[in-house]
Amino acid sequence: MFAGCLAIFVILSSTAALLYYTVGVTSHNMGHYARVCGFASSIIVLIMWCPQIYTTYKLKGPGSLSIPMLCIQLPGSLLVVYFQISEGAEITTWGPYVITAIEQFILIIMCTIFTIQRRRQTSVIQKRREEEDRRLLHGKNNSDVIQNSQ
Repeated sequence: MFAGCLAIFVILSSTAALLYYTVGVTSHNMGHYARVCGFASSIIVLIMWCPQIYTTYKLKGPGSLSIPMLCIQLPGSLLVVYFQISEGAEITTWGPYVITAIEQFILIIMCTIFTIQRRRQTSVIQKRREEEDRRLLHGKNNSDVIQNSQ
């Protein structure tokens, strides 16, 4: 995995350096290359968060995911998008941040729902235990109930 990422980095960096030294920074080709890198970044960001969303769904909880971190990063991503759009940047510049914000929002919603569900389940289990404890304290266990019914 690391070797693949390193190879992609080397290829993209080498291509950028080659374009810079051959056609210059203001070249139309350099603009096209920057757009390609922006779209590639959007796709990579989309792929990057998918395993986390899948794992969170399978675990039905946040696991080791930091909810406070997501709650800090989400507004930050939205602010970056806002400022980039207000400055007239192209979608290839702020697109990855939009995708990141959407996926972080999905994770926050999923974790919130799973946490609420877990608390409800814990509450139901706790009520059942309390009822069983009350029965035992009053001397009515399951064998007494079965004998009384016969």
